[in-house]
Amino acid sequence: MYGAEFLEPSKTMLNRMQTFWNWVCRWITNSFYATNILVLSAEGCFAPMSIYAKQMRLMTAMRIVTAIQENNIATAMLPQSFPLKRDHRPEMNRGATFDMNKSGMRPKVWSSTCATTFQTRLPIEEFAARALKMLPVGQMPVRPTRLLQVTPEDAEGHFNVRATVRKIMHQKWVDELYLQYYEYRPPYRECWNFMTLPKFMARRVNQMRANKSYLNAQTDWSNQDRDHTCPRCGQESETFLHVVQCPSLEGDRRGKNMQTFNIALDLGLWKGNKKGIKLWDEFSSYVMRNGINFPVKMRVFPFTHNAQLAS
Repeated sequence: MYGAEFLEPSKTMLNRMQTFWNWVCRWITNSFYATNILVLSAEGCFAPMSIYAKQMRLMTAMRIVTAIQENNIATAMLPQSFPLKRDHRPEMNRGATFDMNKSGMRPKVWSSTCATTFQTRLPIEEFAARALKMLPVGQMPVRPTRLLQVTPEDAEGHFNVRATVRKIMHQKWVDELYLQYYEYRPPYRECWNFMTLPKFMARRVNQMRANKSYLNAQTDWSNQDRDHTCPRCGQESETFLHVVQCPSLEGDRRGKNMQTFNIALDLGLWKGNKKGIKLWDEFSSYVMRNGINFPVKMRVFPFTHNAQLAS
């Protein structure tokens, strides 16, 4: 991501970075290679590289335009017409430089709305243009530092703008075209509550939610012909929803809080509060006791004899 705060990566470079990003998400979630890329990013809580790079550019632009000119030379070099609260500006000969080249094309100014691709902005003008999309003209906040005491309104405006950028990028991530079977959406500035548990335990759920797991009904291109029937009850397809409602496991669910086995997104099982963590502890115990979505039979790992799950 070197230089991504200032320059927009090409499509080829974004694809290469996204490939590496996918490897990171697969390592975190232990997901199958057949897992959909968008689903993989939501399960790993890593935004797609295109969204992440755009957020970096916007946050960098906001950091520059809200700094004080005496402390940041890039801020001091912003266009003279850009509405900064402080008047400190160094002398510049930017206009005279382009006046000497009569045959060349002048770059676009920061406030230009022209959509042509032949005329581009200078990098510092591009920062101003990006900030213009997020900040109303005449309401430019100032970033609080130890070198300058700012008004509470300026400080609040600075932090509100940063929060707005994050929310816009998160909403763009949430609004991506996810596959129909995936009902979950990435949380805002946090991970799923179960991702802090031991990796083997948490990844059983990552795989089942992503619809690519060892459950019979969650197949990929290599095993589409296998029997989808649940091996426990032999009545229905073995899906994520079925394994938490399977009739053969009714005795294990008896006496437990029924919210533990409700896997809908909006309910407490996936919340990060104390209630959600308590529900998740019960749910993870249910999964581990019954060997749900285990990669091998009888809960014995390969190359070991009677291996323990806690090892």
